[in-house]
Amino acid sequence: MHAPDTPQPPMGLPPLADRLSSGAAAGLGRKLFFDRRLSVDSSVSCATCHVPIQGFTQYNITTPIGRSGQPLQRNAPTLYNVGYRPHLLADGGAANLAEQIWGPLLNPQEMGNHSQDDLIGRLNQLTEYQLAFTQVFGTEVTQAALEQALREFELTLASADSPFDRWYFEGDDTQMSAAAKRGFFTFMAADCEKCHQMQPGFAHFTDEGFHNTGVEGRSISPAGADAGRATATGILTDTRAFRTPTLRNIALTAPYMHNGTFENLLPVVEYYNQGGSKDPLQHELIRPLDLTADERSDLVSFLTSLTGSNVAQLSRIKP
Repeated sequence: MHAPDTPQPPMGLPPLADRLSSGAAAGLGRKLFFDRRLSVDSSVSCATCHVPIQGFTQYNITTPIGRSGQPLQRNAPTLYNVGYRPHLLADGGAANLAEQIWGPLLNPQEMGNHSQDDLIGRLNQLTEYQLAFTQVFGTEVTQAALEQALREFELTLASADSPFDRWYFEGDDTQMSAAAKRGFFTFMAADCEKCHQMQPGFAHFTDEGFHNTGVEGRSISPAGADAGRATATGILTDTRAFRTPTLRNIALTAPYMHNGTFENLLPVVEYYNQGGSKDPLQHELIRPLDLTADERSDLVSFLTSLTGSNVAQLSRIKP
């Protein structure tokens, strides 16, 4: 059932194809998102790695620390606008939000649940969740209801209406600095838009594709390299290709790249400006750009202009 008052997306984003059914379901999903009891030993929650005040990722480490105390392989991706993504995870191994949630829930290094039934059984032993799920879904905790609650919370994390949106889509020339405007034109001239695409009337700043940017190839070791998209597809030419991230709210979601290689935006721009690495599978669009120091600085100003107007509100989300 679609709620008649499903909120409109912020300017710069299209309507969500997967809409909210009720605010109550999203509220229950929010509670679950913060609850450490979803992990097998009650040590971590979804919010442990996707911290609202840190852009729904983690600022201070390249990759999250797993339950065993060892770093995980990949950087925690932001959850801003995750409801628009047709593929989830850096390798696209999950086809939708409902499927994706079981990755961390069942990963021994992350939340460590032995099975879906194990988690659902534990939640059904908690009176508060028995009552909450019955009230919202008319049933005890089930796999489908758990997936829906967490999915609907994540759908509420749409963020846009940035200074760029108000300048580009509304024509308000006062919203963007001169440096940010120059940075946008540099962004277009350097063909960055071929992967971080815009669409008529809105902009996701991603082609939703998978590309080898050369980052993993800089430090390939026979035992430790991340195969990227090939992990999900088994296709050799997908090796070390990763999902193109959206640039929206990019200034809030450091560190960058699938493995958290770069601490801030300027090294990312400089990496692409030099043409990436010598990975033989690096995508052909990544080539030396010969941008001046001023142009690189302007690009960072443009990227900073993509911060949505509601991020402060979303960062205050609590259970």
